[in-house]
Amino acid sequence: MSHRGAEFGQADDIHYEEINVPTLFIAGANDRLRAPHYADRPASRMPNAKVVTLPGSGHCPNIEQAPRVAELLLDFFQQTG
Repeated sequence: MSHRGAEFGQADDIHYEEINVPTLFIAGANDRLRAPHYADRPASRMPNAKVVTLPGSGHCPNIEQAPRVAELLLDFFQQTG
């Protein structure tokens, strides 16, 4: 599987439909480095994906809202474990 999408401006050729494991996307609502709702597109192609967008967070919700992200991750792991 190629990861050309890892480079900014390159086409994303990842076969998201083939990713069947539970996946959690955590995005910042005020992310200035990504287009709004960028996580919705790959998540919509994955059968077991969920997107959580954190208001008041930018590109690094894991740093900007670490306690909230930890809570989301613990809940996600409990639900999928």
